Amino acid sequence: MQKSWVFFRKWGLVLWVFLIGTFFFPQEIFANDEQKDTGRIHLVMPGESLHKIARRYFSLTEAVTIGDLISEIKEINGIEGTIIRPKQRLRIPLSRSTPVEARTIPKDKNFESRGIYINRYSMGTKKIRRLVDTVLSPAGNTVILDGKDMLGRLSFPSEVRLAREIGASTDPVTPDPHKLIHYLHEKGIHVGARLVVFFDPVLAVERPDLALRSKNSGRPLKEYGKVGWVDPAHPD
Repeated sequence: MQKSWVFFRKWGLVLWVFLIGTFFFPQEIFANDEQKDTGRIHLVMPGESLHKIARRYFSLTEAVTIGDLISEIKEINGIEGTIIRPKQRLRIPLSRSTPVEARTIPKDKNFESRGIYINRYSMGTKKIRRLVDTVLSPAGNTVILDGKDMLGRLSFPSEVRLAREIGASTDPVTPDPHKLIHYLHEKGIHVGARLVVFFDPVLAVERPDLALRSKNSGRPLKEYGKVGWVDPAHPD
């Protein structure tokens, strides 16, 4: 009886550790697909969504947008809809081991720019491919991307301490700007960025000491009833 108890206690403990490790710390399983390309099998964890998984691997794939990658994942895994389950194994179409680095491509001083401006709502969606193919291909050569809009929101993850502190780049529409710029360069397109600087509601609200103030009242100036301007003369 004593030996049986020791046996069950020993192997019961092993089983418990195994279950805890499997459920709470699932390991990613690496694999190669049929074409010998780089691939990865992702083990779905509780609470994960296709969108969250796609953002995680986005920089290592050929997808232009998160939506593109989600579509690819669904297709190669035979998923209909958006529902996935914990411990489900998903094949991820990786194409590189490290993120791509966009490079600067100098233009001659006489370069004639002809193109369009693409706002943050379009540059992070599949629409950007349609705009590039249908609007730019015939005669255009330039795209101006929305780097920072009139609401003070950045379209890409920022490494600037102040931007991170005020949440200016929370949930960016373009998680990998290097990849987007590289894609446009591969299409032969010159890339620029629009950055709204002194009208910044996020910064003016989160850092009222930087807001532009009225000389008479000393209160922050408002635009359409809301604080929006920051002081261009402020040392910071």
